[in-house]
Amino acid sequence: MTTVTISEPGLYDIAETDYHADNHLAPELGMSLSSTGAKAILDCPARFHWQRTHRVEKDAFDKGTIAHALILNNPDPRLRIVDCYGWTLKKDQEARKAIRADGNVAVSRADLLAASKMARAVRRHRLASAIFSEGKAEQSFYWIDEATGVTCRGRVDWLRDNAIVDLKTISKADPRTITRQSYDYGYAQQADFYRRGIHAVTGQWLPFVHVFVESDEPHIVHVAQLDEDFLAIGSDRNDQALALYAECQSSDHWPAYGDDITLISPPAWAK
Repeated sequence: MTTVTISEPGLYDIAETDYHADNHLAPELGMSLSSTGAKAILDCPARFHWQRTHRVEKDAFDKGTIAHALILNNPDPRLRIVDCYGWTLKKDQEARKAIRADGNVAVSRADLLAASKMARAVRRHRLASAIFSEGKAEQSFYWIDEATGVTCRGRVDWLRDNAIVDLKTISKADPRTITRQSYDYGYAQQADFYRRGIHAVTGQWLPFVHVFVESDEPHIVHVAQLDEDFLAIGSDRNDQALALYAECQSSDHWPAYGDDITLISPPAWAK
């Protein structure tokens, strides 16, 4: 992958660090809004604005990075293996801190072993293995939202000619848990956002498929797809997010929860 200047909408094969930095766009495009950003700005524009320049590293991010690299067979040059099986010792914590300070991802032996087992589970799953048998990993795309003029970006885990594929680790891959997490974590909003982007750059409305793999053994795999009602919820929220982002960007005002006293009432279930 090579670093390029993004000057027009399209599909690009760029490094993940460049994608997240969002500093390689041509000046006329400004900064871009991602799917994660579209979810965050609806929660609190002020926090979203701060997080754009203050990236927070989390253990879950590190574990997800190594899992994606192995399952998608897409080596990540940022990965740094630390010869430990946890982060309880001070020397290992210091090693992780130093690795993160250099912009890399620290991975323990335990994390590496777990990710390897997840990758094997995906390869053993008939449908999941077939899905990942064709296509490309980690494809980035940029487009201009016609309604608002906002520059948008997305980075899909796996792109086939006939589908957008998202890989997620999950505690339990049963339909009930998937339904709850899809609503709580905005998976429908992500699906709609990516579908819009791919349509904008390819002219195709592709289905969006989730491949879930449980983080604990036996690493059960479940392929799922959100229905039209779920996607409609995501579409409505994206419309709101894009309009709000355009307004905040134009005014350079990123509100929080209000400047006056907020009267808090008990929830309905407590009355």
